[in-house]
Order: sequence, then structure tokens, then C-alpha cells
Amino acid sequence: MRSKLVILLVAALVAVTGCATVPSGGDPIDYTQVADPGTQVRETTPADGLSPQEIVRGFVAAGARIDQDLPLVAARSYLTDAAKVSWRTDQGGVMILSASPRYDVLTGPSGAGDTVQLSGTSDGYLASDGSYVPTPRTEFTVAIALVQVNGEWRIQNPPEQLILSVSDFNLAFTQREVYFLNHAGTLVVPDRRWLPNSSLSPGTLVSRLVDSLIAGPSTPLIGAVRNSLQGARPRVPITATADGVLQVDLTGLPSLTAAAARGVAAELVYTLRLDAARIRILVDGTPLDANQAIWTTGVLGSFDPDGVPGSGPTSTVGYYVTDQGAVVNLRGVPLSGNAGTGELAAVSAGMSAATGDLAVVGGPEGAQTLYVGAPLAPEPMEPRLTAQTFTPPSFSRSGDEVWTVINGATSPEVVRLLTDGSRYPVDSSSLAGLGPVTGLALSSDGARVAVVADGGLYLASVIYADDATAGGDSGGGSGVATVGVPVRLRNDLTVRTVLWSNSLNLLVAASDPASTYRAVWRIGVDGRQRSALSTRGIVADVDAVGATGALPTLISSGGVILQLRGDDSSGDWVPVDPEGATAVGRWPLYPA
Repeated sequence: MRSKLVILLVAALVAVTGCATVPSGGDPIDYTQVADPGTQVRETTPADGLSPQEIVRGFVAAGARIDQDLPLVAARSYLTDAAKVSWRTDQGGVMILSASPRYDVLTGPSGAGDTVQLSGTSDGYLASDGSYVPTPRTEFTVAIALVQVNGEWRIQNPPEQLILSVSDFNLAFTQREVYFLNHAGTLVVPDRRWLPNSSLSPGTLVSRLVDSLIAGPSTPLIGAVRNSLQGARPRVPITATADGVLQVDLTGLPSLTAAAARGVAAELVYTLRLDAARIRILVDGTPLDANQAIWTTGVLGSFDPDGVPGSGPTSTVGYYVTDQGAVVNLRGVPLSGNAGTGELAAVSAGMSAATGDLAVVGGPEGAQTLYVGAPLAPEPMEPRLTAQTFTPPSFSRSGDEVWTVINGATSPEVVRLLTDGSRYPVDSSSLAGLGPVTGLALSSDGARVAVVADGGLYLASVIYADDATAGGDSGGGSGVATVGVPVRLRNDLTVRTVLWSNSLNLLVAASDPASTYRAVWRIGVDGRQRSALSTRGIVADVDAVGATGALPTLISSGGVILQLRGDDSSGDWVPVDPEGATAVGRWPLYPA
């Protein structure tokens, strides 16, 4: 049986376009023995008489057809015989250029113009595991040497990386996610990978996704997530049975507790949920759990990072901070106690969907206070911490922690505050040097934080100490939480505020160089994709965004709270209470 561990880019990046399906009848299908159509591509010979520049152009164009020619047979036809054998792309991945590359012919030692310099601007690349790595905007340059073989130019030192323009990349690749457990082992964390839009069978995709899961997380998530399948491998080929159930039989796993077995199932089921609704999981031929024959996302719903915790009245109601510093609902009704009176001089707020607790930042910059309490209770909210400034508060999924950055303009420090006022330690020294930190949002799974610093949008992992005591769904207990190295997600946006719209996307109030004012943008979790939400009805800068689940997105624009009616791309921004007075406010929010 062929090796199941993916270590090469070409082996890792086999996929199909869109959502695959498992057959519902017929004989079982061996998902590891499906022939790869790409291996049947026949090598063609470039036309005679091509110049060095034309040869390099042809080589790059052929590489862009990786979705149709996975072994890159056509691209290899532009190489010397020795280079055909030695060329490997497993270390370099895919370099993505913002536009078509430039080709400049250089004169080499022979004076025959036998070197072509390929160059272009890049904002990121694919690593060999298919994960996207955003980078500062840089000028990518590589010199490609050619020699004549039987009177025709051929490349003798092909670059380790495939080189694609953004437009070619968008046509050739699609996204999928593999899922790992968060530190607490209670939720799955998505790890996005980009795969060629190959016309291969659905089963090949399933096999590759399982391989990627076993191989482990991408570099930014190492230490922030747990891989329950580490050391495992498929014992026998993955098959789809006649009743439409995908069967995965693993070996190499240690003896598992019931909780650990559910973790294994959660990683597999969420990774393959677009490919199979029902999965049978075996370990060395024996059911993973004797009491659970078939695993589904319904059975493992508690692991869903996008499930909204809590079912109380606060979890489906929107709120905003008025210009008088009071917190009111979208109908203008103030919250109970001092949060609703304006006494706290609120400038931003956050609410937990799990507990209904409210965190409020009050007071002017330079002398601010963080208040935490139960807004529906008669008792006043208590001050928990004072600092020069606070970023808008962000609750953990379990609702027992509030995350914020204090003194962001001078010496930013991440605070992990328990609702009773005590603090857990955080090492946030990685934020030093980014510039003034004005925003932080904790992901629902607790594995990442999105950070706004000096107008840039960054993403960093959160790594909890191994000896941390058990915490809530997303927390890591009382052990030290370390904020990893922040990676700037986009070079083309100036960001004011950020929040997580779900586990795969961020929403930001931001502008790009072509914008006349700040609008709402959706940014993929790895920074690869961005899309602007509708601007219909927006006449001023967007200052803040509120969103959760399927409820209408909220914004503060020109000092007025608006909601999006209709779809994201073409809907209208309208008053939150069409029959009432204009909602004058500065900070919209939903419980999260």
C-alpha cells in the first residue's frame, strides 16, 4: 500500500472543485487506488525557434495549469533533461504575484542572452503544505539560466517555486479546511489549505485531506492546537460503503479515553463534512467508540466553533453604545443598572452570549476604566481595571474571560481578565514594535487573536502553557497564554476595527487606496481573500461593525447605527428601527 503521509507539495495538493459527495449505492470504492488523471498527460515539445524569453514565459504558463496537469509534465518540457529529473517544488511551494510577471533578458557570460530575469510584486505564497503565508509586499526576482539543446533553448535551473499570478492562482486553486482541536480539546480550529481545482475523483480529495490532517497543523498554529491524529495512518484504504457511509480505519493511535476518541472523531468529521455526511471510524478494525457506529456533525455539534453559545434573550439581541455613553438595545431601550444610564461614559462594549455578562470601556482616552457585570441584574457594574486606554473588550466563548489591550499607544499589553476581576498571565511581548494597538478580537476557539495596530490587520496564534489547568470552551485555564508572532494579513487595507464574523472570516471597518471612505470588508482567516460588503446607504466612514451568525450586520457610520438589509454584496444599509428615531451611537454589538 502506498505511503499515506503527504510530504510533497504535488502529493498534498490534489483536489476537486466544490463539494464532493460520497456514492449512495453500488460496490465499495477504494479511495486510495483511484488513478490520477494528471499522470496521463503526455509531454509535448515546445515549438522550434523560441527565444529564451518565450521559453520562460511558456514554462510559467504551463505551471499555471497545475489544476489540469498535476505532475507538471507540460512545464517540464521546457527544461533540460537533467532539470526534468531534478526539479522539485516540494520546498518552495507557490509564489503568487499580484500581476503577470515581467521577463527581462540578461546577457550571460556567453554574451548570448542566455539568462531571463523573472520579477513581480508579491503579497504572499503557498507553503508546501498548501497553507497561505501572507508577507509584506516585496519585489520577487529570480534569474533563470538557459542553455541550447540541439539548437533549442531549454531551462537548466528552474525555480523551486511554482510562479503564478493572482488571476491564474484564483482559477487554479480552491480552499478547504482541515480541523484540529483547540487547547482545551472542546472545539475544532480551522486550518485553511489551498488545493488545485483538479478533475480528480472525490475519493482522492478525501484521502489527501486525511493525509493533511495526520501531517499536522500549518506553521502558525503549531503549539496553539492539538492534533489527535498525530502518529496515525490509514490501516486499510479509505472506502465509501454501499449505504453511503465513508469508512476510515486508522492505526498507530494510542489507547483512547472516551473524550479523546470524540476528539479524533471531531477532527475527521469536520475536515470531511463537505465530502461525507456520515463517517464510520475504526481503529485497527474496531469501532472508535463501541457506542457510536456512525459519526456526524450533529453528534459532534458541541465541537462547532461557530455554534452560538447560550440560549437566553441576550444571545439574539443587538445593542449599541449611544453618544451619551449608555448601552441600549436596537430599539433604544437602555440596559438595566448603570450600564444603561450613561453613568459609565461607555465608548465601547462587549457581551457574552454564553453568560450574558457585559464588559464596558468607559471614560476618555488617558483615563479609562473597564467595567464587568450582569447588565440584566439590578446590581451596578463594578470597575475591574483602569488604564490609559483599552481596546474594545472581547469575551472568550465560555464567557468567563475578557480579553483587551491596555495602553496600546505606548506599551501595549494584552489583559486576560476573569469576570470576577482576577487576571491570568499573558505574554504579549510579540506586539511590541507594531505601532499603536487599537483593536483585539479573540476567536471563538481561543486559538487566535486578530489585532489592529497602526492601521494594519494582524493575526497571531495563542499558545497556552502545557501545565494550564482546564478552562472553558476556548480558554486555557490559569497557565500563561503567549501571543505568537503577529502576521499582517493584508497590505492593501487601513483598518480601524475588527471582529470575527465566524471561525473562517473577519469583518473590518477599513479603507483601501481606491476608497473614498471606510467601508466593511470580509477577510479570510489566512488573509488570502478579501471582499467588500455593500456600500449602499453609507454616506460616511464606517467606524465599527457588529455581527454574529445570521443576524443583520450592524455598523456605526457618521454617528448613526445602521443594519444591512439584503445580501452582503448588494444589500442596503438602513436604520435599525425603521419606525423609530434615528439610532445615534458609536459602537454596535451582538453577544458573542
